[in-house]
Amino acid sequence: MDIYLMRHRRTNYNDLGLCNYDPNRDVHLTKVGIEQEQEQAHSAALTLRHVAFERIVVSPLTRT
Repeated sequence: MDIYLMRHRRTNYNDLGLCNYDPNRDVHLTKVGIEQEQEQAHSAALTLRHVAFERIVVSPLTRT
């Protein structure tokens, strides 16, 4: 079984030097983080285009 992990990119908490341990607090991406996400999504689409996924698991946090 292969497992692929992807993380969110730069958030407002990164810019403030903070960590978020509260699952009820939704930390948002910065403008730079959104640009990084777009690059990451494009790269992942090219790299994983032939992978037949059985399951995709995501966080309920929006990160937008």
